[in-house]
Amino acid sequence: MEFKDRLRKRRRELDLTQGDLGKMVEVSQATISDYEHGIIPSVVIAGRLAKALGVSTDWLLGIEDKNTSDWHLTPTEEKLLTLYRSKSPDVAQKLIVIAEAL
Repeated sequence: MEFKDRLRKRRRELDLTQGDLGKMVEVSQATISDYEHGIIPSVVIAGRLAKALGVSTDWLLGIEDKNTSDWHLTPTEEKLLTLYRSKSPDVAQKLIVIAEAL
């Protein structure tokens, strides 16, 4: 499976729009569309995409076959993890405090 296919597949698994993912990695929706049509991102953006999608860059780029998302998280857990990873360290820490208080 190629980068463009892995990117689209994982984005859809997380129920993210191209716009959602673009905001998470600081690129436009059109740029995400370009990636899903075969344009390869810079190393920096590939790293951001992998982090936002909860996968390794090696998997996303097709270097390895094992997807780190194979940890069998539920869709809700995956969405929470993606949301957490998209936040600044300060906001992420606040999310932990809120979760612990529930």
